[in-house]
Amino acid sequence: MKTATRRSVLMLMLVAATFLAGCAALNQPVVGPSSADQKAGSPPPNALPISDIPVPAGARLDTENSLIMGAQDRWLGRLVIKADISPTEAYNHFNNGMPTFGWTVVTAIQSKISTLIFMRGDRVASIQIEPTTMNGSTVSINISPRQSGPEPTPAPARQK
Repeated sequence: MKTATRRSVLMLMLVAATFLAGCAALNQPVVGPSSADQKAGSPPPNALPISDIPVPAGARLDTENSLIMGAQDRWLGRLVIKADISPTEAYNHFNNGMPTFGWTVVTAIQSKISTLIFMRGDRVASIQIEPTTMNGSTVSINISPRQSGPEPTPAPARQK
Protein backbone atom coordinates (compact mmCIF):
# COMPACT_ATOMS: atom_id res chain seq x y z
CA MET A 1 0.00 0.00 0.00
CA LYS A 2 2.84 2.41 0.86
CA THR A 3 4.49 1.78 -2.51
CA ALA A 4 1.29 2.55 -4.44
CA THR A 5 0.77 5.78 -2.49
CA ARG A 6 4.39 6.80 -2.98
CA ARG A 7 4.13 6.14 -6.73
CA SER A 8 0.94 8.19 -6.94
CA VAL A 9 2.55 11.13 -5.16
CA LEU A 10 5.66 10.93 -7.36
CA MET A 11 3.53 10.76 -10.52
CA LEU A 12 1.50 13.79 -9.41
CA MET A 13 4.72 15.71 -8.70
CA LEU A 14 6.09 14.74 -12.14
CA VAL A 15 2.92 15.95 -13.90
CA ALA A 16 3.01 19.23 -11.94
CA ALA A 17 6.70 19.76 -12.73
CA THR A 18 6.13 19.02 -16.41
CA PHE A 19 3.27 21.50 -16.52
CA LEU A 20 5.27 24.25 -14.85
CA ALA A 21 8.36 23.62 -16.95
CA GLY A 22 6.42 23.51 -20.23
CA CYS A 23 4.70 26.86 -19.83
CA ALA A 24 6.04 30.27 -20.76
CA ALA A 25 4.47 33.60 -19.81
CA LEU A 26 1.24 34.53 -21.59
CA ASN A 27 1.68 36.69 -24.68
CA GLN A 28 5.28 35.58 -25.14
CA PRO A 29 6.04 34.52 -28.71
CA VAL A 30 6.01 30.80 -29.35
CA VAL A 31 8.87 29.46 -31.39
CA GLY A 32 8.04 26.26 -33.20
CA PRO A 33 9.40 24.34 -36.15
CA SER A 34 7.78 26.58 -38.76
CA SER A 35 8.32 29.95 -37.12
CA ALA A 36 10.46 32.47 -38.96
CA ASP A 37 12.08 33.51 -35.66
CA GLN A 38 13.83 30.16 -35.15
CA LYS A 39 17.55 30.26 -35.85
CA ALA A 40 20.22 27.56 -35.90
CA GLY A 41 21.78 26.67 -32.58
CA SER A 42 20.11 26.48 -29.19
CA PRO A 43 16.42 27.35 -29.00
CA PRO A 44 15.35 30.55 -27.25
CA PRO A 45 14.15 30.23 -23.64
CA ASN A 46 10.47 30.57 -24.62
CA ALA A 47 10.60 27.83 -27.28
CA LEU A 48 8.05 25.06 -27.00
CA PRO A 49 9.54 21.59 -26.68
CA ILE A 50 7.59 20.34 -29.70
CA SER A 51 8.71 19.58 -33.24
CA ASP A 52 5.81 17.95 -35.05
CA ILE A 53 3.29 20.69 -35.80
CA PRO A 54 3.53 23.89 -37.86
CA VAL A 55 3.34 26.79 -35.38
CA PRO A 56 2.38 30.08 -37.09
CA ALA A 57 5.09 32.76 -36.93
CA GLY A 58 4.51 35.24 -34.10
CA ALA A 59 2.03 32.99 -32.25
CA ARG A 60 1.75 33.50 -28.47
CA LEU A 61 1.24 30.72 -25.91
CA ASP A 62 -1.86 30.85 -23.69
CA THR A 63 -0.38 29.27 -20.57
CA GLU A 64 -3.62 29.29 -18.58
CA ASN A 65 -5.26 26.93 -21.05
CA SER A 66 -2.27 24.83 -22.18
CA LEU A 67 -0.87 21.60 -20.76
CA ILE A 68 2.00 19.89 -22.58
CA MET A 69 3.40 16.56 -21.44
CA GLY A 70 6.41 15.15 -23.24
CA ALA A 71 8.53 16.76 -25.92
CA GLN A 72 9.61 16.80 -29.56
CA ASP A 73 7.29 14.55 -31.59
CA ARG A 74 5.96 12.46 -28.66
CA TRP A 75 4.09 15.12 -26.68
CA LEU A 76 0.49 14.86 -25.56
CA GLY A 77 -1.89 17.42 -24.18
CA ARG A 78 -3.44 20.74 -25.11
CA LEU A 79 -1.62 23.63 -26.73
CA VAL A 80 -3.54 26.92 -26.99
CA ILE A 81 -1.99 29.72 -29.01
CA LYS A 82 -3.05 33.21 -30.03
CA ALA A 83 -2.11 34.08 -33.61
CA ASP A 84 -2.22 37.43 -35.40
CA ILE A 85 -3.67 35.82 -38.54
CA SER A 86 -7.31 35.49 -39.57
CA PRO A 87 -9.18 32.25 -38.88
CA THR A 88 -9.11 31.50 -42.63
CA GLU A 89 -5.33 31.95 -42.74
CA ALA A 90 -4.96 29.78 -39.61
CA TYR A 91 -7.16 27.09 -41.15
CA ASN A 92 -5.09 27.09 -44.34
CA HIS A 93 -1.84 27.13 -42.32
CA PHE A 94 -2.74 23.93 -40.45
CA ASN A 95 -4.63 22.24 -43.29
CA ASN A 96 -1.62 22.64 -45.60
CA GLY A 97 1.13 22.43 -42.96
CA MET A 98 0.20 19.37 -40.91
CA PRO A 99 0.70 16.91 -43.82
CA THR A 100 4.26 18.22 -44.27
CA PHE A 101 4.90 17.01 -40.71
CA GLY A 102 3.55 13.53 -41.51
CA TRP A 103 -0.05 14.03 -40.33
CA THR A 104 -2.97 12.65 -42.39
CA VAL A 105 -6.26 14.54 -42.57
CA VAL A 106 -9.20 12.60 -41.10
CA THR A 107 -11.79 15.35 -41.37
CA ALA A 108 -11.88 19.10 -41.83
CA ILE A 109 -14.75 21.51 -41.24
CA GLN A 110 -14.34 25.20 -42.01
CA SER A 111 -16.91 27.52 -40.44
CA LYS A 112 -17.00 30.28 -37.82
CA ILE A 113 -15.32 27.80 -35.46
CA SER A 114 -13.27 25.46 -37.65
CA THR A 115 -12.17 21.96 -36.72
CA LEU A 116 -9.42 19.83 -38.26
CA ILE A 117 -8.63 16.25 -37.20
CA PHE A 118 -5.37 14.53 -38.16
CA MET A 119 -3.74 11.18 -37.43
CA ARG A 120 -0.07 10.28 -37.28
CA GLY A 121 1.01 6.87 -36.08
CA ASP A 122 -0.62 6.17 -32.73
CA ARG A 123 -1.66 9.80 -32.10
CA VAL A 124 -4.64 11.97 -33.05
CA ALA A 125 -4.54 15.77 -33.34
CA SER A 126 -7.71 17.83 -33.02
CA ILE A 127 -7.33 21.50 -33.99
CA GLN A 128 -10.02 24.07 -33.25
CA ILE A 129 -9.72 27.59 -34.69
CA GLU A 130 -11.82 30.47 -33.39
CA PRO A 131 -11.82 34.16 -34.29
CA THR A 132 -10.70 36.69 -31.68
CA THR A 133 -12.16 40.14 -31.25
CA MET A 134 -9.16 41.88 -32.83
CA ASN A 135 -8.68 40.21 -36.25
CA GLY A 136 -6.71 37.24 -34.98
CA SER A 137 -7.28 33.61 -34.04
CA THR A 138 -7.24 31.36 -31.02
CA VAL A 139 -5.98 27.90 -31.97
CA SER A 140 -6.50 24.96 -29.61
CA ILE A 141 -4.49 21.85 -30.49
CA ASN A 142 -5.28 18.66 -28.59
CA ILE A 143 -3.02 15.68 -29.17
CA SER A 144 -3.82 12.35 -27.57
CA PRO A 145 -3.12 8.66 -28.10
CA ARG A 146 -5.30 6.95 -30.67
CA GLN A 147 -7.84 4.59 -29.14
CA SER A 148 -7.21 0.99 -30.06
CA GLY A 149 -9.71 -1.78 -30.18
CA PRO A 150 -12.13 -3.47 -32.51
CA GLU A 151 -13.47 -1.63 -35.54
CA PRO A 152 -16.93 -0.17 -34.96
CA THR A 153 -19.81 -2.33 -36.13
CA PRO A 154 -22.09 -0.65 -38.66
CA ALA A 155 -25.63 0.00 -37.53
CA PRO A 156 -28.22 -2.41 -38.88
CA ALA A 157 -30.29 -1.19 -41.83
CA ARG A 158 -33.66 0.30 -40.92
CA GLN A 159 -36.66 -1.68 -42.03
CA LYS A 160 -39.55 0.05 -43.75
